[in-house]
Formats: sequence, structure tokens, C-alpha cells
Amino acid sequence: MISILAGLSYVIVPFAEFVSGQIFHAGGYYAVYGTSLGLTLLGMIYVPLMPSSMFKRSEESKEKSAGKSKNLFIRGNQSLIDSYK
Repeated sequence: MISILAGLSYVIVPFAEFVSGQIFHAGGYYAVYGTSLGLTLLGMIYVPLMPSSMFKRSEESKEKSAGKSKNLFIRGNQSLIDSYK
């Protein structure tokens, strides 16, 4: 999900810089900030409506990631203990 947002920002930011000048020319600061507020609210409404399958992980991947973090924790503590020997 984060990679999708990063990719979108890579495309949207230059587009927004171009369009914001046109919006400012047409309606001033109120139009620019109103458009920004409207799109932000639209995004906030869209997020709860996204399919839940985009965020669900399988039990197998949860177990794998839990095992990796546990092993990383153990290895980190072991390295700390070894450094004091």
C-alpha cells in the first residue's frame, strides 16, 4: 500500500504544481485551498471503502513475519551479549 502511495505521489506532485497555478489564476487562494480540502476529504472517505482484501494477510505470512522478528530479536540480543564477553 505504501509503495502505491509513493508511486502516486511521484506522478501527482508535478501534476498538482501545474494545476494549482491554473486554479489560483481562476479563483485565488480560496479555490486552491478549497480544492485541497475537498480532495483530502474525498481521500478520507475513500479509505474506509477500500476492499479489505488489500490489507489482509494470510496466516502463513503472519507466522513467517512473526518468526523472523523473533529470530531478529534473539540474534540482536545474542550479539549484545557477545559484545560484553
